Amino acid sequence: MADNGLMKEQDMRTVSSRSRFGSIAVKALTYLFLIVMAIIVLFPFYWMIISSLKTLAEYKWAVPSFWPHTVMVSNYAEAFTTANLGTLFLNTVIVGVISTVLGSGAKIILTGIVLSICYLIIQYCIAGAI
Repeated sequence: MADNGLMKEQDMRTVSSRSRFGSIAVKALTYLFLIVMAIIVLFPFYWMIISSLKTLAEYKWAVPSFWPHTVMVSNYAEAFTTANLGTLFLNTVIVGVISTVLGSGAKIILTGIVLSICYLIIQYCIAGAI
């Protein structure tokens, strides 16, 4: 009888260690998947920023580099003056603010109309029930 209890205890330890290993393996694979997906999502942003800091000649190389040999922060100043990005950015802000305000105002007005209609329907139903 004592051997039977000892055997069950050893089997439980084996099952427990297997489930612990399975849990660790699942977590490791989950984190590996999340890391790979994060790299896939974030790499285009990295590439865009790195490309903006390269010289034009380096940008046109047949074999791209993952880090610019010469960092050209002046590219941003040139883009703002040449393409008039300041005005374009201001236009975007104005359109965004106006559409947000108008959208919010429209929602408030529609909510008022819907609540008024609901009130009238409820009053009509209560008056009709009396």
